[in-house]
Amino acid sequence: MLGEVVATHHGSSSIRAFFLEPALAELRRLRHPVQNKLKQFGLTLSDIRSPYAWVPLRCHTELLEAAARLTRNEYLGFEIGRRFDEQSLGPFSTLLANARTLREVFELYRSFQSVWQANTSFVTERHSDVTHYLYLIDDPNIWPRRQDTEFTIAALVTLGRHLGWPKWCPEAVEFEHALPTDTRPLRAFFNAPVFANRDANRMIVSNSDLDRPLPRASEGHEEGTKVLERHLRDLMSIDQVTNQTHTLVDAIVAIINRRMGRAHLDIGTVALELGTSERSLRRHLEQAGKSFRDLVQEQRLLRAKSLLSTGRTSVSDAAARLGYADAAAFCRAFREWTGISPMRYARQRKS
Repeated sequence: MLGEVVATHHGSSSIRAFFLEPALAELRRLRHPVQNKLKQFGLTLSDIRSPYAWVPLRCHTELLEAAARLTRNEYLGFEIGRRFDEQSLGPFSTLLANARTLREVFELYRSFQSVWQANTSFVTERHSDVTHYLYLIDDPNIWPRRQDTEFTIAALVTLGRHLGWPKWCPEAVEFEHALPTDTRPLRAFFNAPVFANRDANRMIVSNSDLDRPLPRASEGHEEGTKVLERHLRDLMSIDQVTNQTHTLVDAIVAIINRRMGRAHLDIGTVALELGTSERSLRRHLEQAGKSFRDLVQEQRLLRAKSLLSTGRTSVSDAAARLGYADAAAFCRAFREWTGISPMRYARQRKS
């Protein structure tokens, strides 16, 4: 076994404990009592002794925000991302090191993201000349989250430079949050335009860069794959011992979030992706007290609230991103969920 799972947190917005370490290190350096902060989430230091334990994502985001305030460093998350070491991902780094292109690097990251982070999405949108990589936290109540977002995007660029070219840069970077007046640290690192107050967090990369063969790749690709697969099987077996049905629901939710508004979404498609039958999937959901329709609606509501909370997404854009045929259908559904219109919800969040 690789470590203990904090079972009560898995299935909600969660993250592996090793992501907490940079923020905890900053708080320890300032002699800040980290135990008090962990207690707010029902955690102790022993709960996160294993780097593979699940902890609430809110714990991670709030620790980063607290460390940024205490150090008076508004770019703390970004700076931690600049120092990101892919070795912290464990055996997964071996597979990354054997990737043939940057597209394969980021696709591997996307494919296995749910292993270390739950109820967040790393979404790919391919266009004619560029590909957009979107990082989304589906829970609108996790806010502020600037430090986590800047950490994630900076870490992805650092990953591309470590595995590809030291001076590689994206075409542009977009953040959902506001930025300070002086964005020179971000622009200097990304070497690309940086935009604030957008509807999502994006890293925009040229397709020519993504598909260019990487200058170096480690030997032993097959052996690296075996190591990673064994590592992931161990992680998943821990989760399955904890709660097998819950893990399946998490997998369904991850697929819903990845396909929502971007590809056809029904229970048959999800069953096919999971390698099971539609009948079997329905049976497992019934055992968990869920239905596929309920899961889709729950995730649509979370995504809708997240989009509307930014104050920068129109109702029609939100409807399209959620897979509705038109804004009117989205407005009817949102009113059924919340009792108020999307416009009123957005105004309330803004105030």
